[in-house]
Amino acid sequence: MATAEAAVCNVALLRIGQTQFIESLNDPTNIGKVCKASFLFSRDQLLQARPWPFATLRQTLAVLADDEDDDEARSGWAFTYALPSDCIAPRYLWAGVDNPSKEEVVPFRIESSRDLQARVLLSNLEDAELIYTARVTEVSRWDPLFSEALAMKVASDLAFGIAKKPALGAELLKGYYLTLGIAHASAANQNTQSTQPLSEFELGRR
Repeated sequence: MATAEAAVCNVALLRIGQTQFIESLNDPTNIGKVCKASFLFSRDQLLQARPWPFATLRQTLAVLADDEDDDEARSGWAFTYALPSDCIAPRYLWAGVDNPSKEEVVPFRIESSRDLQARVLLSNLEDAELIYTARVTEVSRWDPLFSEALAMKVASDLAFGIAKKPALGAELLKGYYLTLGIAHASAANQNTQSTQPLSEFELGRR
C-alpha cells in the first residue's frame, strides 16, 4: 500500500497520463526519484507561501543575546532570538492582537547566526512570542485543498521532467496557482480576525 506522501505523487502522475505509480518516496525508479525531489521541494515552498491554520504554531522565543558583549548581539536591536527548529516562515510577533494591521505589527528582522548554521530573529520586544508556519510533514494533518495544490504543483514538475510535455506543465502550473488561491481562501475562512488588541489586564493573564 502506498504511503500518504506517495499517494499525493500518484495523483500527480495520473494528471500527466502515467500509469506507473510509486509505493513510497524512496522508490528507486527514475519516476520515484523525480517525484521525491519535486514533492519535498514543493511541499516546503507551499507551506512557506501562506499562513496555513493547520501549520500555524506559536512559541515564546529563547534569547541568544541581549547585550553588546555577546557574540550574537546585533546593533540596532535589543534581543536576538533563536527561531524554532520547525519554523519555515515567521509570520508576526504577538502584541495583543491576531492578524495585526500594518500599524500594529511589531518590527523584527530575520538574519543568519554568526556561524551561518541557523536563522535568528532580531526584535526590540522582550519575551517575544512568535506566530509562525511550521514544517508539517505528516500528510494526515494537511487540509485537503493543500494536498490538492501540492499534487498540482508536483504534476507540473513531472510534466516537464517525466512526460516531457512543457505545454501540459504550463497548464498544470496555472491550475496549481488557481488551486492555491482557493485553498488560501478556504484557510482564511477558518479564522475570525480580532479587531481590538487585548487590554493590559488580559495581557497580564497570558
